[in-house]
Amino acid sequence: MDSVEKLVDRLRAAGPWQLILISVVLAELFTLLFSTLQSYLYWGHVSVQVLIVGAGDALIVTIFVATIITILSWQISALKQKLKSREEAEKQFRVLAYYDTLTGLPNRVMFKEVLGQAIKAAEREKEGELGLLFIDLDDFKRVNDSLGHDLGDQLLHAVTERLLVSTRSSDYIARSEDEEAPDVLSRLGGDEFTVLLRRLVHVEDAGKVAARLQNDLSEAFVIGGQEIFITASIGIAVYPNDGKDVHALLKNADAAMYHAKSKGRNNYQYYTPAMNFSALEVLTVERKLHKAVENNELQLFYQPKKSLAKDKVTGMEALLRWKPAGGEMVLPSQFISIAEETGLIIELGKWALGRACAQAKQWQEAGYEPIVMSVNLSSRQFDQKDLVDVVSNALIDSGLEARFFELEITESAVMRDPDGAMRVLAVLKEMGVTISIDDFGTGYSSLNYLRMIPLDYLKIDRSFVVNIGRVRSDEAIIKAIIGIAHSLDLRVTAEGVESIEQLSFLRACGCDEIQGYIVSPPVPDSEVERLLYRSNSPIFP
Repeated sequence: MDSVEKLVDRLRAAGPWQLILISVVLAELFTLLFSTLQSYLYWGHVSVQVLIVGAGDALIVTIFVATIITILSWQISALKQKLKSREEAEKQFRVLAYYDTLTGLPNRVMFKEVLGQAIKAAEREKEGELGLLFIDLDDFKRVNDSLGHDLGDQLLHAVTERLLVSTRSSDYIARSEDEEAPDVLSRLGGDEFTVLLRRLVHVEDAGKVAARLQNDLSEAFVIGGQEIFITASIGIAVYPNDGKDVHALLKNADAAMYHAKSKGRNNYQYYTPAMNFSALEVLTVERKLHKAVENNELQLFYQPKKSLAKDKVTGMEALLRWKPAGGEMVLPSQFISIAEETGLIIELGKWALGRACAQAKQWQEAGYEPIVMSVNLSSRQFDQKDLVDVVSNALIDSGLEARFFELEITESAVMRDPDGAMRVLAVLKEMGVTISIDDFGTGYSSLNYLRMIPLDYLKIDRSFVVNIGRVRSDEAIIKAIIGIAHSLDLRVTAEGVESIEQLSFLRACGCDEIQGYIVSPPVPDSEVERLLYRSNSPIFP
């Protein structure tokens, strides 16, 4: 029995041509055997001879047919395996070609195909509109550089998960060719995402989706044990009004997104034709800004801060201005956001720090009473790795003592990475630099972090001050901010003060400093000495 099984195994292991050879040899052996038997059985048993010869022929045919069937079955099996491998390769190629490897979302290639199909369907059905949301994460490069690329990838993955949850339950994430796909969420690359809204009944619905996405993204992400805050700017383009093909819709949604960034970020904007001209202006401004420092086109204006207790100017805030050669003064709103987006703010900010410190020292040397020079830092400046060195060098080069220098940072910049902010601010505070939180009350500060961050001042945003005497809730917020600050041994500056009514209210609440047109608008350095000379003149009637 064992020998038979070994023979079968050997036959299975044999190749097709070996089996053919074996079958031929076996056929010859069986023929010889039957011929021998025929010679012994011929004595009168003719039927036995015929049977034996027939049996031999039948056996030969059977072995031959079995061999052919075996060969064909092997060939068919090999063909099936080859087809299966090809299908798997094609499937893998499709995944790599059409899906983002980090998030698993459709990539730019697939999104364009789906958008093109959606446009054709909309043209054919003549029903509803298409909405395209172009999402760009604000300051993601800064976050990515500070966290490291591995944690940055984790953040992108977490953002994707939150976007998936935020979109409607019918929202499309990944589909095959024949599945229904109401909406599409895609990652175009980097920190850019898109959402395609099909059968848009009302144009306003696209804005509602955008607002929901921004609201859900505003909650803290916990990455690597750290709380990270991220916001998004969203541009909206609608088919067919804002474009009738893939290229036009993507381009116009992108333009709307950049317009949202120019409006202060963390908002959404619908596309308008004028935005194409704005995009051209952005490129023009960026090109000119590259040479602004080299061509000595930048200058600082100064707005005083006045102590309510001492009733005199005790500080100056340096504000960046730009006057291109042969041109008019460019408003900060027209170039600061572009400088931040392109990264030019680092170079411009470094120049401003050095110039402000030098100017404060010059006033001291001219015999004026020392005042605190304040410089506002953008989020991107605050996150630069050599910030402490930049500040230290500006102080050393100018000879200004650190106690006469103040840095203003927004609470949103601090709260994006509170732990990292505390480390940087602690070093600056140890140097003797004064630290102030700008625009306080407009962000999402945690009182726990506010207690731990090394601060000196809270600066009440002008949006609250302007409503003094008109909106009681804003007055209540101002009182609360001043009360919280003083309980934490912090001082308070109110900005945007323009009227006696506002001044009286702030003074009654115990505000420490004010800043605004009631004291002075921002002025060039040539007019500051007049303000310093007049610093002892009363402003309270």
